[in-house]
Amino acid sequence: ICIEQLGTEIKDDDPFIISIDTIAEKFIELYWQHSLPFGSKEKEGLILQNGGKQAAIITQLDDCRQQGIHSLNKLKASKHWKPLFSKTKQTIKTGPLWRLQILGNQVEEFLYDHNEKEKYIALNAGVAYCFRRFYDLVVSVSRQHWLQKIRSIPANQKIIW
Repeated sequence: ICIEQLGTEIKDDDPFIISIDTIAEKFIELYWQHSLPFGSKEKEGLILQNGGKQAAIITQLDDCRQQGIHSLNKLKASKHWKPLFSKTKQTIKTGPLWRLQILGNQVEEFLYDHNEKEKYIALNAGVAYCFRRFYDLVVSVSRQHWLQKIRSIPANQKIIW
């Protein structure tokens, strides 16, 4: 989101406001690809995104695909978009947004102040600048750790290997 909003001037000491709506839409866009069946015809399935049960958004997106929606644009135009979008916003506010800042079992609000009641997050001064400046590094590390997580989930073994 910081990269996509490049037209916005960001100085090192400026906070950067991102609406929960913007985060939810980006979340759905990213997870749309994650909800595709993976593997060969003989052992195709959805990759488990959590150590426990499947991530709720993956299940919802798979349900949409099962109903014949095979593109993100068609999903956005369908009757499924509004409830999916609302549920995703709620999930983000009560889950990933606060869990993202847990380090060593302690909440560290180093990216933004966490307030479930707000309709936005305000990235702390310098955070948006650093996300832009170190985009390649952030994406690379994130993908590497996501792949490690996916590979470590026993239920995924039969699909990915």
